[in-house]
Amino acid sequence: MRKQRILSLILLCAVLWLTAAPAVAATRYSDGVYTFEKTEYNNAVITDCALTDSEIIIPDFVLDYPVIGIGDYAFMSNSTVKTVTMPLSVIRIGEYAFANDPDLESVTIPRWCDRIADNAFWNSPNVVISCYTDTAAQAYAEAHVIPYILLDAPVPKTDISTAAVLLEAEAYRYDGTEHFPAVTVSLDDVILNPETDYSLAYTDNQATGTATVTVTGAGNYEGEATAYFAIRNVLGDSDGNGEIEVVDATLIQRRLVDLTVPDPDRIESVGDVDGGGLDITDATFIQRFLVGMEVPYPINEMITEE
Repeated sequence: MRKQRILSLILLCAVLWLTAAPAVAATRYSDGVYTFEKTEYNNAVITDCALTDSEIIIPDFVLDYPVIGIGDYAFMSNSTVKTVTMPLSVIRIGEYAFANDPDLESVTIPRWCDRIADNAFWNSPNVVISCYTDTAAQAYAEAHVIPYILLDAPVPKTDISTAAVLLEAEAYRYDGTEHFPAVTVSLDDVILNPETDYSLAYTDNQATGTATVTVTGAGNYEGEATAYFAIRNVLGDSDGNGEIEVVDATLIQRRLVDLTVPDPDRIESVGDVDGGGLDITDATFIQRFLVGMEVPYPINEMITEE
């Protein structure tokens, strides 16, 4: 009986001694830049960083161990760091990890990080968190009144309606074909790229009158801007091919004797070069122009009205 009591007392003392013994510190490793602890699944939790750079991009692996966390005090009281970007594999941020960093401006937290210590950014008043919509990082930033930027937020588009649209030409001779003047579009002194920033549409660009170029924003731009150009007849151009030829005088003569012509209204209007009504004089003036003789009318020049 006495032996059993002595044995029980010895066992009790052993238990008390083991309970009172200090915990063994976790083993830490380093690749010369990052110090880290290994988890039971052979992942790495960063506990310190030897870099003095203002911009730090934490790698996906250290010594071939995937980085899954930023440990307690890892970047605390860092006097040089301004921006930190974490790898996509990080799922937790520990106590005071980025605390007391007055110059810290930006920390990018990956989408799947779902554990962030309440005091992780204690006394770092200038930090802005870059994160994703409806994530723990966004909720954390809102709960702790920390400014944040949503990395997956739609990029606001710039209105193109006030852009300056410069056309290669403001007027063309009517020749029965469509006209497509080259376009330069600039906004706030920046020339936009036609392959990525806008598309073009041409309307009413064949018949005489006013044609329209519509610039529609694309990519980072939205809205529309317009520009206009004229398509004008050439005085004396009876057949409408844009040039003065013998056939123009011939068509006037055919019209005067009521022979068939392709566009009688045009001949009546454009063929009347002296403005006195269509007659044989108009054909004569066109013929004089063709042989280089002086005529008192602007034959072969674009006109604004028929």
